[in-house]
Amino acid sequence: MLTKKIIALLSCILLWHSDILNAQDSLTNGQSVALQSLLLRDYRFVQQSSPWLTQRNAAALPLYKGQNIAEAELSFTHANGKLTDISGSPSLNDLHASIESYYRINPRTVVYGAISYDNQSGSDMTGSVFMQQRLPFDIVEDSLTNSGRKHRDTYRLTGGFGYNITQALAIGLKADYTAANYAKYKDLRHKNKLMNLELTAGVLGHFNVHDSWLNIGADYTYQRRTESIEFGTYGKGDKVYKSLIDYGAMLGIVEQFGNEGYTDKTNEMPLFEDGHSGGLQVSFSRGAFTLFNALTFSHRTGYYGRKSQYTITYTDHDRDIFTEHLRLSYDNSTSRYDLDLRYQSEKVKNRINTYRGLINENGATHYEYYDAVESGDKGWRNLDIDYTMHLGIRHQLPTWTLAAGYHWQQRDITAYLYPYYRQQLLRTHEVTGSVAHNIMLTKGIWNIMIQGGYQKGSGDPCTDGTFVTPSSKQPQPATMEAFFWRDYQYLTAPQYHLGLQVKYTFLIPGTRLCTHVRAAFDYRHATMNDERPSGFHNPSRTTFTIAAGHTF
Repeated sequence: MLTKKIIALLSCILLWHSDILNAQDSLTNGQSVALQSLLLRDYRFVQQSSPWLTQRNAAALPLYKGQNIAEAELSFTHANGKLTDISGSPSLNDLHASIESYYRINPRTVVYGAISYDNQSGSDMTGSVFMQQRLPFDIVEDSLTNSGRKHRDTYRLTGGFGYNITQALAIGLKADYTAANYAKYKDLRHKNKLMNLELTAGVLGHFNVHDSWLNIGADYTYQRRTESIEFGTYGKGDKVYKSLIDYGAMLGIVEQFGNEGYTDKTNEMPLFEDGHSGGLQVSFSRGAFTLFNALTFSHRTGYYGRKSQYTITYTDHDRDIFTEHLRLSYDNSTSRYDLDLRYQSEKVKNRINTYRGLINENGATHYEYYDAVESGDKGWRNLDIDYTMHLGIRHQLPTWTLAAGYHWQQRDITAYLYPYYRQQLLRTHEVTGSVAHNIMLTKGIWNIMIQGGYQKGSGDPCTDGTFVTPSSKQPQPATMEAFFWRDYQYLTAPQYHLGLQVKYTFLIPGTRLCTHVRAAFDYRHATMNDERPSGFHNPSRTTFTIAAGHTF
């Protein structure tokens, strides 16, 4: 029902915009050029024309000088193949609807808005019970025999506005809200509810220095995220279900499903996180050259369980994230060249709480906590270098777009279960390239894009050790061998991918509504022959997408 409401809302917005456009202009001889110019617009090209337009700092929105523009699209994707991570599906269907826009209300004010809905369903899914990535710890299936269908609905609403107080100073506010539902339909079942909220306030100063423009911005963001999980089974039975509480690199403890613990069936268990971040942005423009740099630092804290003296908080964690985006651009109106460097460092530390239950004089159980024990130290570093050339630009559409990129990731994980530990350090290298060409015809435009890439990882599977010699009574940590090797091979196996997209854009007769239809195909293949227990031997994955939408 909610899906139908979302699609209906998008349809109403499209019809409303179409009526406005028709009311604003009648079709006369003098407007054939204006109608033609409607075809010569690409929303993503406009959005990427300035890195300010994709920043969290909405005070930069008044820098947008183009015409009002919006895009709405409905797409369907089917992916098939075993080349996925441990939580992926060998057969996945994804329906996605979205609309977003940049709109100038008056000379001082520009607003941005976006709404999207994603409906994803996959078969034979197992692995992590969470929707989120880069977790402080994980809960994964302890068996490959309980895979089943999973379904996820995701709703996202984003809005921001920027206002020029004076010619030299602007302010802005932005809100980004996401809600999602996720469920597995085979025992051991789980139902998830996710809420993520980001609120940002920012300022931006404009300075003219010797015929050059200097923009300096700063912003503050508060983020709050909760993913609640409820575990259960269908009906009654004697089958025992177990889960691996994964502290990192598939090392941890095994917990049996019951009335207590991380998978307590009597309580809905939240993984909570909130925190603050600050950002600084600077750009310098002179002639056709622009240099942009943005820095962001974020600190968050969180926990798993419930914060109450009568309930258990199982873990606490800290997360620190640093990001930087550097862009050098050259734009002479008929061509644009962008060199982008992006770097991100993320570190997460997780601690297991130690406690004991006490009964008070009223017979109620409350919990007393002692020193927490570190269980995981995780770090990720990413470096992306991309070079893009837009050639033969007509209005807001390039004739050719050529892109090349290098992407590097390092994952450094240490898991602790005293006196045991496990270390894993993996690096992934990927090179990509694409060529897109717009063929302009009398009544429409064909866009053909070819892309490809090659990826390879490195690093030993893991290093296991002990801080001291364990006693004969200390059990060894639990692990999930199949998931461990599948995760390792997914990140390190040599693999290549090839893709093709064809898009046709045209005007609906009698309107100013620019419509497009597109179809895309992508094939990815990993080259390996490893007999370790992962079920991951020379896998591949094929993805098909069809879509239709409007730009107005």
